[in-house]
Amino acid sequence: MIQSTPDYVGTLSQVPPEELTSKMVGDAAKYGDPLAIKVFEKTGYWLGIAMANVVAFSGPEAIFLMGGPVKAGEVLLNPARESFKKHLCFVYDGSVEIRVSELPDNDAAILGAAALVKA
Repeated sequence: MIQSTPDYVGTLSQVPPEELTSKMVGDAAKYGDPLAIKVFEKTGYWLGIAMANVVAFSGPEAIFLMGGPVKAGEVLLNPARESFKKHLCFVYDGSVEIRVSELPDNDAAILGAAALVKA
């Protein structure tokens, strides 16, 4: 099956903001749209800072990411990892793994809540 390039790729800046979805931005980035790639670079930068901040006050062994934007793959994950490493307090260097969740999106919340329940 041949996949065609979505109509909005290359013209993402012309899509009205109220009609824009993360899937559209992800598709556009996959096809090399410069605006979409810039969006994911900025998002990854801020996500990396947020994850570094979480590590500073909670010290997790791993951070699991999930959801629509994460499905864009390395276009988001690479800038997020770079920013995380840059902003992470040196005492945590190499001790926190960033992973993409393998749980189905619809099951993750209930499984997380169930894990917190004590029998």
